[in-house]
Order: sequence, then structure tokens, then C-alpha cells
Amino acid sequence: LGLPYEPARWRIDQGALVRVQGDADVQVTDAELAHSPHYAVFVEGIAGETSASVVTGNTVHHAGYGVVYSGDFSGGQQGELTGNAFSDIANGPVSLATPLPLLSNNVAVVGADGRAGCYEFSTGITTAETLRGDAGMPFCTSYLQIASGGALTVEPGVVVKMGSGAYVQ
Repeated sequence: LGLPYEPARWRIDQGALVRVQGDADVQVTDAELAHSPHYAVFVEGIAGETSASVVTGNTVHHAGYGVVYSGDFSGGQQGELTGNAFSDIANGPVSLATPLPLLSNNVAVVGADGRAGCYEFSTGITTAETLRGDAGMPFCTSYLQIASGGALTVEPGVVVKMGSGAYVQ
């Protein structure tokens, strides 16, 4: 997996095959991540810390969630999520917090519920964010709030799907 052994910063537990916390810079590349009832990869931001984790070129299948970015990433970028293939993910392949990581060329097989092929996010945008045209999957949201000082750029080719009752503020 390309992971340096730093047990204080990453561990395989708490329902995740790979769990990254705080300012760890972890690379999960060219791996098969499978058969987790919870998370394949869980990246947790901690206020004031930066993370440049890279999740690229992986095959992720048969999991509750594929890759989840959660917590407070106010200290810096979340890293990169590129070139991954997702299938048989019960609750969606990617769940995002902001700031958004670099997203490109990820592919998901859409499940029967129609959600399995989306980057799912419902969040407040407080900085300049971009939904990239080469992300590879649509963005799905139930709400999106752009706060004072925040900006959202939607590049050509981006698909944004919103559920019933969804709103942009």
C-alpha cells in the first residue's frame, strides 16, 4: 500500500481497512481494498493540521463506503483521489468534506439505487472550490451552502445531481 509504519497516525481498525488521521501523509496506491462492511478508506481531518494523503489507482469493492473524507480540513488540502475503480459499494463510493481533494478519473459502477456512482457531498463552501470536469463521476448533494468568502467553480462537463428537496444557498 505504500504506507510508512506510523501507528500513531494510521491504523486498520474501527471499521476501516485504512484509517488516516490528522496530518498524516499516506499513499494508498495500486491496491485492492475489499470486503469491509464499513469503510475501505477513512480520512479524518483535524482542525489546524494538514493532510496530503493520496488514494490513487486502487480497486475498491464490496464495502459499505468506498473513500470517506470527514472532519475539519481547515488546516490544508485533503490530498488526491484519482484513478480509482469502485464497484459494489453499498452507500456510495466517495463521501466528501471540504476543501475538496484533487479528484480526477475515478470510475464507479452504478448500483441499483443510483447513488453508487456519485461523489456525495452536502456541505458549506467557505473557500474557493472547484468541481473538476475530469472527475469521472457526477457530484450528488442534498444541500450546498456557499458562505460569505466562499466560491464554487463548476467546470464544463461536470454533472451535479440533487435529491428531492435539495437546495443551493
